[in-house]
Amino acid sequence: MPRKLLVSVLVLLGLSVGIILTMGMSPLGSLLTNSLQIVCCGFAAAMCFGASKRGRGMSRPFWALVGCSIAAWGVANLGWMYYENWLHASVPRFSLVRILFDVQGVFYAIALFLDKEKDSPEFSAEMVLDSVQIAIVFLSLFFGIFYVQVLEGAQGQFNELIVTWIFVGINVTLTLLAAVQMFSAKTKRIRSLYRGLALFLLIYTLGSGVAESPWANKLLLTGSWYDLGWTIPFLFAAMWAGRWQEESEATLLEATQIKTLRELALKNVTLALAPLIVLVLVARLGLEWRMIGFSLLAVSIVSYVVRLGITEFQQAQTSAAVMRHRVAMESTVDGMTIIDTNGQHVYANSSFARMVGLPSAQAVLGKTWKQVYDPLCWKTRFAPRSRAPVNGPGKSPSIAGMTPRCPSICPSPPWRKVAPSAWLATLVIA
Repeated sequence: MPRKLLVSVLVLLGLSVGIILTMGMSPLGSLLTNSLQIVCCGFAAAMCFGASKRGRGMSRPFWALVGCSIAAWGVANLGWMYYENWLHASVPRFSLVRILFDVQGVFYAIALFLDKEKDSPEFSAEMVLDSVQIAIVFLSLFFGIFYVQVLEGAQGQFNELIVTWIFVGINVTLTLLAAVQMFSAKTKRIRSLYRGLALFLLIYTLGSGVAESPWANKLLLTGSWYDLGWTIPFLFAAMWAGRWQEESEATLLEATQIKTLRELALKNVTLALAPLIVLVLVARLGLEWRMIGFSLLAVSIVSYVVRLGITEFQQAQTSAAVMRHRVAMESTVDGMTIIDTNGQHVYANSSFARMVGLPSAQAVLGKTWKQVYDPLCWKTRFAPRSRAPVNGPGKSPSIAGMTPRCPSICPSPPWRKVAPSAWLATLVIA
């Protein structure tokens, strides 16, 4: 597959270069260049949707969103080709075609803000609300800064430069956000997704900057070397998606880690940014556009409030479930403990504390398993053998990675009775 994929990419790139060399910006050359750009775009979108089917967890919506963004560009270019090669007219400054070109990056933005902790393959209610917020911000940026001036009759090359600057600025921002997500990801699998997206967005930003440069905008027809600024990023996306394979991870869910105050504050500030951005843009609109602007602001605020409500409700349910489980574990006569990756106890019930001879469960927390259990057993009779958690009886259980050499003294089954009516259970978080 990778070799066939590489051959396909090279053939499409060679055809694009050949058409530019031989036909240039002639009517036929413009038609063929536009057609090849759509083919490259469709090829990349198909590879992304194929990667979505191969993925698991958040990889599925991630690739679907990247594919939708690329496909939206292809649909917009179909409209561009209709005006340029069929009607032989320039695309109207305020049209669905230009709007699609301008806001297709909204799908990249949604992919950047997928919930990495949940790592879910489904589009949850929170994700839908976040998507609405991102779409409103995109529409507000282009509508408030550019399209209002166009509808009011503003003319000139300067207005074209404004929309180009907005487009490039958004792409640069998305690239930086992808890099931030790459460095902040807690698992190798998710980090690789955002690393690829950051590289693709960097190439896309550079290519679109060339294709939308002032010199390129002076040309009347498609078919110049500037148009490779669209073709090359899409071919790169096809290679990236076609070669991508889901990485397996043996660790437990990172979502079980407690979020820091900094992480919670950053998430809430990010959610509040959308209404603030819309408010700033609405404030600079004229009176005749205030109704539209305040409508967008109202939708943004409602989405923000509902999003916070859903989050609070889910946290309340989680807290109630944790409390029920804690009460159940505290009430049992069986000893239960949880050990983290550093070998320290992060939870223990009262029964476990009594079994190991400590006054309370609090006396167990923070201690390593070597400090809690009888050292005579693990120091002289245990040797490393496997990563699987294995527990022994009473005061001398075997812990993750340790297997007893003398079964008569420290038997090795993972569950062993320590009293006529009690059992000892140790969970190791790997």
